[in-house]
Amino acid sequence: MKMRLKQLLDIENVGDVTVVRFTQSDVTDERNIQIISNELFSLVGELGRKKIVLNLGNVRSISASAWAILVALEVKLRNEGRLVICNIRPQIYEVLEVMEMKMFFNVSRNEKTALKEFA
Repeated sequence: MKMRLKQLLDIENVGDVTVVRFTQSDVTDERNIQIISNELFSLVGELGRKKIVLNLGNVRSISASAWAILVALEVKLRNEGRLVICNIRPQIYEVLEVMEMKMFFNVSRNEKTALKEFA
């Protein structure tokens, strides 16, 4: 099953893992971040998806409020499932390092290796 949400996310279920691909390069608009947040938490809460891969390959800039959403999602899934972030561009990874969050998230090089973490 593959669906597209307001051109912000591509969502695909690969077995019991949900792969979420960000389609926008700029994740800083607060309205869009709220839409993304609602969809991500709906996947976990309403649809019961507990294994999530977030592919940030298209993302070139991301706001602090977007990171806060990802932190909240990670915290929620720690007890119920697992979150893996992949395809992080070097400039985005540097933000994780500066914010001292790189150890907080499970980061994988690419989508293929991220999916293997659920095997």
